[in-house]
Amino acid sequence: MKDFFILQRPSKNYQMNNSEQFAPIIIMILIIILIIVYKNEIRKNYKVEKIIRYTLTGLSSIIFIFYYLITWLINGIEVDNLPLHLCYIANILCIILGFTK
Repeated sequence: MKDFFILQRPSKNYQMNNSEQFAPIIIMILIIILIIVYKNEIRKNYKVEKIIRYTLTGLSSIIFIFYYLITWLINGIEVDNLPLHLCYIANILCIILGFTK
């Protein structure tokens, strides 16, 4: 069951640097703060809400698709690199909900 929740990297020698670790966290925190600060304006204007929703959903879709395309091109399609982990299934469901509201 442990292997279901853990992503195995193809290269054991790869180490993430600080910018790769902290940049996504900082960007996510900034987006959350902006959404919280401007939540009333976003709720009032349906067009702005739709633009924000489609932008975040599209960005998530692009990252998800390119990650798997590159993984499959490099390693081939195998059972170990299919998007069947819990996080990937949740990401797929979030993408579907972002487009269908």
